[in-house]
Amino acid sequence: MKPAILGAIAGGGGGGIPSAWSALRITASQIVKGSAGRLDSIDCIAGSGITLTVYDNPWVASGTVLYSGTLSAGQSATLSPSPLRCIDGFYASFSGTGTFDFQIGE
Repeated sequence: MKPAILGAIAGGGGGGIPSAWSALRITASQIVKGSAGRLDSIDCIAGSGITLTVYDNPWVASGTVLYSGTLSAGQSATLSPSPLRCIDGFYASFSGTGTFDFQIGE
């Protein structure tokens, strides 16, 4: 499944502001970023109880677990994993139904 890119922005880069980021919305387990980079935050809306796991692997749900969290049915949250860095890329895997908006950077 090809990711749906919501938008991108280029910033000034100084003072801790990311120089570039993009947003990605997913509703099924899939690749979030296919190369090294940064994950700044995840906005989540759970349709059912979910468990989200983010891996440092651009292709499958295996390898180094960078983040894991759960939400109850109907719950929404912004997860700020402060940012996560990956070497190979990000893959997001989750059980249940939900919508996730990832803020990703270079």
